[in-house]
Amino acid sequence: MSDLLEKGVTTFFAAWLLAHEMADDIIRDTIKKGKMTPEEKKKFLDEFAVEVEKEKEDLKKRIPEVTHKALKEVGLVPAEEVEKMKARIDALEKKIASMEK
Repeated sequence: MSDLLEKGVTTFFAAWLLAHEMADDIIRDTIKKGKMTPEEKKKFLDEFAVEVEKEKEDLKKRIPEVTHKALKEVGLVPAEEVEKMKARIDALEKKIASMEK
């Protein structure tokens, strides 16, 4: 399952890099045509970098949620749920043992 997640993250960053390169190419063409100054290019790229950083942070927050959903879809349970179930089973076993006495 981690392979699936890794592929998703890799795909996201590949798409981000492609978008960044395309934006840079568009800006270069715009500068060549005299429609954007180098200062405007720098400002645009700085703003673009800030937006990318926001998206990256959002992705970091969403990875656990997406992973949890993916695990459920394939029928796997996260480790913390397994631990909760073990604790519940232990408690039930103790209760049954005390009732049998």
